[in-house]
Amino acid sequence: MASELAAALAKFQAALPRIVKGETANAGTYTYAYAGLDEVAAVVLPALGKVGLSFAAFPTMADGQFVLSYSLLHEGGEERTGTWPLGTGTPQQRGSAITYGRRYCLMAVTGVFPGGEDDDGKAAAQAPQNGRV
Repeated sequence: MASELAAALAKFQAALPRIVKGETANAGTYTYAYAGLDEVAAVVLPALGKVGLSFAAFPTMADGQFVLSYSLLHEGGEERTGTWPLGTGTPQQRGSAITYGRRYCLMAVTGVFPGGEDDDGKAAAQAPQNGRV
């Protein structure tokens, strides 16, 4: 039996929506553009719904760690799930981690990516400071 979720995701990806990096972040020594969660969700969620898919994410605990649990769901009941670690910090830092995780999980599980220069590699290549990236 063919996967309904895979078929719907293929249909979604065949007409992949364009996402613009409309936000700018200042990382101290450099600035970079990114697509905020509001922009990603406004473009991706309606397009997913048109092919019978939806996305859900919520913070929870797993193995004693604070994580973001996410699902790509098909209207027929099939789903693809995962978790994203949220780390520790103040409530405001955790809120930011939830927003960041929702954005990246939504893009990763659907194959969506924002247009423009990809400078995420610059941030990923930087050496961790005090055990944190």
